[in-house]
Amino acid sequence: MLVLSRKVGEKIVVDDNVTIVINRISGQRVSIGIVAPRGMRIVRSELSPREQPAGRQLDDGFSDPTDASILSANVGTDATR
Repeated sequence: MLVLSRKVGEKIVVDDNVTIVINRISGQRVSIGIVAPRGMRIVRSELSPREQPAGRQLDDGFSDPTDASILSANVGTDATR
């Protein structure tokens, strides 16, 4: 496992096509944003596909369409969404 320290606004780039941005740190809670190709599935570990309630489908990462534009503005031109 690779462990990195980051500050608010700093980024981590994975394989040149996924960018993880640290948006906010409050106490023990870290808010991150992820910019990735649209077809890439990103799921919290506690919501792995085999643990999904029957009939529930995973979305493509954003519950509110405005979230993507806010994240894109934070990341700059690297955004792929």
